[in-house]
Amino acid sequence: AASTSNVGKLAGALAGALREGRTSVAVDAIGASALQTAVKAIMLANQYMKDDLAGSKTLAFAPTKKEFTPPGEKATEQSPTFGMSLEVSAVPWAKELGEPNIYIAADSNVGVIAGLAKPIIEHDALVTFGAMGPKALNSAMKAVIIAEKHLKKAGGCAKGLVVVARKGEITENGQTRTRMLLGCLEKP
Repeated sequence: AASTSNVGKLAGALAGALREGRTSVAVDAIGASALQTAVKAIMLANQYMKDDLAGSKTLAFAPTKKEFTPPGEKATEQSPTFGMSLEVSAVPWAKELGEPNIYIAADSNVGVIAGLAKPIIEHDALVTFGAMGPKALNSAMKAVIIAEKHLKKAGGCAKGLVVVARKGEITENGQTRTRMLLGCLEKP
């Protein structure tokens, strides 16, 4: 996905690939804006597939850090390009995301967020992040990757973590604003 990708077309391609019987589809993104486009497309694909998922499943994604090499170029140690790969699949789901346990800003420390998320996941099996804007979303995904590493190191989370994304609205000072709610749980 690119920051300029058409969200509807990307969502349609995701839904189409999953309807054809693929168990998962990878969406790659370099940069915070491209990541936000990818997550919006996953949320929209979930709406497109509402009947296919029959109310008992939802689309979720597992974020991983990925090194990218532009076509025709060789990777060098001085200039690696990193991004995210989101592995999208349908998972069992019968919940609604409530208020966030952790609010994430563009400049949040991802290590601290991961440290806060780990015990919530261990105790409650689900942590909900609230993020507004591409940089905050990017920080949330980095925190998920770090939290997964901490959980695996502690002997848990054998299958990894997945994220369920939803749109949420908040009203502050009479203005309604949109944010992403990101439910993070162990992959079923």
